[in-house]
Amino acid sequence: AMTSNEVSFLEPCTWPLENRMRFCSPARYFRILEASGFDVIELTGNHNNDFGSRYNSSSIELLDRAGMKYFGGGKNRSDAEKVLYVTVKGVTVAFVGFNELGPEYAFASEKNAGAASLSKELFTRLIREAAVKASVVFVTVQWSNENEPVPQEIQKRYFHLAADLGATIIVSSSAHRPMGLEFYKGRFISYGLGNFLFDQMQSQNTRRGMIARHHIYGGRHVS
Repeated sequence: AMTSNEVSFLEPCTWPLENRMRFCSPARYFRILEASGFDVIELTGNHNNDFGSRYNSSSIELLDRAGMKYFGGGKNRSDAEKVLYVTVKGVTVAFVGFNELGPEYAFASEKNAGAASLSKELFTRLIREAAVKASVVFVTVQWSNENEPVPQEIQKRYFHLAADLGATIIVSSSAHRPMGLEFYKGRFISYGLGNFLFDQMQSQNTRRGMIARHHIYGGRHVS
């Protein structure tokens, strides 16, 4: 089971937040993430460094201690820009993630935690590596398009490129509402599943989300 987490855990974190666009989560809420049964956490979000990279680092340490794997972000740039490989029942699955949106402080640096910054060179290199080493390749991107149901041209262009490079399942992780789906050369693309656990209660669109269940058989994505 995989989800995207883009809020670091810290104390004190109390409601109401001083700045409604600067997010944190009380440390005790990490138990919810554990109890939900997630194995893999995507860290491409643009809010993990809202209270500083040290809280992002300590949140990643919580993931490590809980036995959860992560990708798309990390303790530094090298950690963030690596492919995660997970072997399940003899099948190797790769996870690759990027952040297009920023802001600059959200990106990992040589010494500080953050997300992997999207570039065509890194995107191409990591997906090619994953396609060689894994039977199934997940690719996720945090885009600037968070609320519009129709994908932007840059999203379609990069996601089609991902499929051409060998990606199997390709997902926008930034959407605050369910967005469109596409099959391109037999590869599955979701332009956004919507919110899962979030505080946007102002509309039906932001209250709705989808959970994708993928079936892998014989090392192939079949449905």
